[in-house]
Amino acid sequence: MERICCFVFDHNRIKRLFNYGEYKIKEIEDRIEVYYIPMNKEIEEALLFGLDVYGTEAEWNEWWDSEGEDSGAPIIIAGISKGNAIIEYGPTEAIYQGRDEAKADASEYDRMSIEIGNIIESFKPLQPLKKLQ
Repeated sequence: MERICCFVFDHNRIKRLFNYGEYKIKEIEDRIEVYYIPMNKEIEEALLFGLDVYGTEAEWNEWWDSEGEDSGAPIIIAGISKGNAIIEYGPTEAIYQGRDEAKADASEYDRMSIEIGNIIESFKPLQPLKKLQ
């Protein structure tokens, strides 16, 4: 298990599931983001997903009930750790779709996206996580 930010994760599991594409994990304050690294070095990296400590469970519930559920934002709650909401978020657009120079990368990115749920399961907060119903 490796540690980054406030999470531990199984890097070997990620490598097995993302066996056909390159990726990198960035630590940004109290969140992590996982990016696809394109084969075509002329195009930009693309966010696959991120995990973040949103705030308290009460703050999350207030936002979700007042505007979050209807916002269309690609955000879901992954669980609660020490009273804080851990959220999962994803890209807001299909970054490579329709771009001739990114055709091969669009295919690889899509294949990697299929594994995101399995990858997220390998990330565990350093503090215990309570799954929500």
